Amino acid sequence: MDVFTSARASSLDVSPDLAWGRLVAGGPGAHWYLDALPLMFRATLDRLLGGEPLVRPPDGVLTTGDRAGFWTVEHAEDGCLLMVARVKAPGSVRIGCELTPEKGGTRFRQEVSFHPGGPLGVGYLLADLPAREVLIQLLHSRTRRELIG
Repeated sequence: MDVFTSARASSLDVSPDLAWGRLVAGGPGAHWYLDALPLMFRATLDRLLGGEPLVRPPDGVLTTGDRAGFWTVEHAEDGCLLMVARVKAPGSVRIGCELTPEKGGTRFRQEVSFHPGGPLGVGYLLADLPAREVLIQLLHSRTRRELIG
């Protein structure tokens, strides 16, 4: 871990293909990138600060360029998903997920990063670090449950 990134990893008892389909699932219903409690809290806070409204995910699967919630998909292929947040923050917020095959299933790694913009961003980075650690723990648990079904 560095001060910019908080990450968690775990093993899943499902195939990489099945986990990938669930990771990038769009359409109606619950989705980890929309409905995880810390992300719902962040979306509410952002709206109170004048941020953009949430966008429902497209039908099918997330692909590069799609918008979903307050995220824009930067990369979605080969077991790697990278999204950037469109939120009010003094810097750039990203989430990354990686699925790799391992014996008996899939290795799932998820990270949240914040790269500050200017002096305000550096202060935010330091103040936000404990909250980001809680966020990644809750988010990883929620996403893991969705991936294993």
